[in-house]
Amino acid sequence: MFIKPDGICIKEFILSEFQKEDIDFMYLGTFTFDESLLKAIYPQLPDHVFPIASKFFMGHSLPVYEALGSSIISKVKVIKEELREKHGNGLVGALLHSSENNDEYFSNRYFLC
Repeated sequence: MFIKPDGICIKEFILSEFQKEDIDFMYLGTFTFDESLLKAIYPQLPDHVFPIASKFFMGHSLPVYEALGSSIISKVKVIKEELREKHGNGLVGALLHSSENNDEYFSNRYFLC
């Protein structure tokens, strides 16, 4: 998972929500989006949305974490949805990205690591 630009200012709070649920995670480093990485991670973006997404993502050093444990994708999704519901606001309100399934996890891990 990675913290999106709109979640950077509350990064410690976001991580504490995972700790409250006893979810262990490992910091993997940071990355910065370029056009090719944005298209690889979000291939479903329509052409007319891509410039907006580019402005949102590019130019930020984003922290990447790997959550650990069994059934971790579904557990992370629950916390992500709760965080977005309570704290997501502004243009995107997305706060963080996590994989939706195993295939996406392995694909994104390849791009981000």
